[in-house]
Parts: sequence; structure tokens; C-alpha cells
Amino acid sequence: MSSKKEEKHTQRRKEILEAAERCFIKRGIHTCSMQQLCEEAKLSPGQVYRYYESKEDIILTLAEKEREATRELIRFIDSNQSNIGAAMQSAIPYIIRDITDGSYARMTLEFVGEASRNKAVADTLLNIEEELLESFNCAITESQKAGTLARSLDPETTTALLLSLFDGVSGRSAFRPIKDKDKLIAALQDWIKAILS
Repeated sequence: MSSKKEEKHTQRRKEILEAAERCFIKRGIHTCSMQQLCEEAKLSPGQVYRYYESKEDIILTLAEKEREATRELIRFIDSNQSNIGAAMQSAIPYIIRDITDGSYARMTLEFVGEASRNKAVADTLLNIEEELLESFNCAITESQKAGTLARSLDPETTTALLLSLFDGVSGRSAFRPIKDKDKLIAALQDWIKAILS
């Protein structure tokens, strides 16, 4: 495939994914039909099937996209293992910007719902979760060894609480937009400092 054709192919795949996200947010992953998705993409079913084999293929591609976004956070955590508290304080503005985006928050809830019905989606989300848990657990342990984090903290419990905090903020954002994100960021930075010190 020539580079121009490759670019066009990549662009069309991206456009279909964006249309799928809009359709899934409006109608829900489970209830959105391929016909509705095609209408949202302004393409015929034949055109969509040239790029994706099925609705499930689109769902799994979107889940993999989420996995790659989470890997960025994992790379950040892995490169700051000796002081995870300071690293998380600096990362909070970026994390909050992403997880409080209404579309992102609603899509995340849709993925969780779909995972209860679709083993392939559940497996992808569980793999993402495992990678993130392992990264946080390791960073907390290394920070404790470096003396930047209290040894009394249990890594697994601390990780679970942190991720639950972020999940809760994101889940609430799906239904109630956060009016003052700067205030939320400052409060979370204070909490992180208090917990991870």
C-alpha cells in the first residue's frame, strides 16, 4: 500500500472510530446497531466493513486505544518509581483533564457495561487494569525503599484506593460536569501529598 493510500486508510479508520464513539455515547454500546453507526459515520455498511470486520472489532479497537492511553500513565509511573507521591502530584492536572472529559467518562462507563456481556472486552479491560495495578504497586514499593513514602502503607490497598478515587471522579463527570476543575486539582494534589508522603 502506498503511503498516500496508507494515510487515507488510517484517516478513514480514525473517522469511523470517532463516529462509533459518538454513537455509543448517544445510544449505548449494546443498543447501538451497525446501521446507526454507519449513519453516524455517513458511510454505507460496505464501506465500514472494508475497515472493520464487525461492531465487536470496532469496540475492541476502541478498548485497545484506551489501553494505549493507560500505558502512557504506566510509562510515567515507571519512570518516577523512587518518588511516586511527587510524580502523582505533578500528573494530577493531566489525569483530571482526561478523566473529567464528559465523552471520555461516558465511554468508560459504556466499556464497563459492555464488559459484563462481552468476554473479549472484559479481558482487554482486565489486562489494562492488571498493568496499571502492577505499575503502581511497584512504584509504591520502590518509593518506600527510597524513603519517600511511608513503609506503613500497603501497596495493593493504596493502589486500589487511588484508582477508586480516579474512577469515582470520572464516573461522576459522566453525569455532572465538574464546574471548577482547578479547585478539584488543588484538592486532589493536597490529598495525594497527604497520602503518598
